[in-house]
Amino acid sequence: MNLIQDDDFLVDEYGNVIRPKKRTPITHPYNYDPFVIWQSSDIDKATDSVYSDRMFQHDSLLFNHCCKACFGDEGQCFDNRDPLDIEKFLIMYLKNTNVVLTKITQHCNQSSGFPLWRFDYYKKKANK
Repeated sequence: MNLIQDDDFLVDEYGNVIRPKKRTPITHPYNYDPFVIWQSSDIDKATDSVYSDRMFQHDSLLFNHCCKACFGDEGQCFDNRDPLDIEKFLIMYLKNTNVVLTKITQHCNQSSGFPLWRFDYYKKKANK
């Protein structure tokens, strides 16, 4: 996954171009605006979203178990993780095989400056 950027812009979570006068991880490393890391062509189908820090806060043991199974470590950073592996992580954490990841957005925790990620997804209809 690569952050969509060059010397002139970043793309925010809504697909809007952020100009340098906005807060970016480069200009404001501890207080930046959210931006899209990855999105699929199914972006309009998203019906739900979860935040990585809240997932960890809700059940850290399950979170760490799913990270270990999907990524080989218990790290809480998702910026260099493959979207297919993140989708597997969500399926495992949410205990729902119908989860389809549509977008990954990086945010900044405004109280600590640490990065966190929002995962947008939908649940495909189960085959009967």
